[in-house]
Amino acid sequence: MRLESRDSINQSGIATVQLDPVEARALRAALGEVCFGFTVPEFSRRIGGSEEDAQRLFARFDQLGDQPATIVLTEREIRLLKNAHAATLKELGNEEYFTRTGVEFSCGQGVLAALDSVLNGGI
Repeated sequence: MRLESRDSINQSGIATVQLDPVEARALRAALGEVCFGFTVPEFSRRIGGSEEDAQRLFARFDQLGDQPATIVLTEREIRLLKNAHAATLKELGNEEYFTRTGVEFSCGQGVLAALDSVLNGGI
């Protein structure tokens, strides 16, 4: 995962992010899990947006498929992705994460670290 520009998230809170196929799959799966899989108590507080926000973002990721992709995201959407992905890693754990997402748990942890980096101005 990398930002298209080295400016991190621009002044308007929008970033263009390049994803490899594994990252795209992991993020789509995490959104699917929090929207349609397991129950997330206090969804808005824990995920950082409403279930409808997450479902809209899921629909955008669903269109990307499992291929390299570039997507424009707001800072709020990146935070929602990070929180959804963290909740999915925690809820599913090492063995179930791969079964439900098709992504190795260690790769999922790497995606979470990359989201942190994007939010903190890195990558």
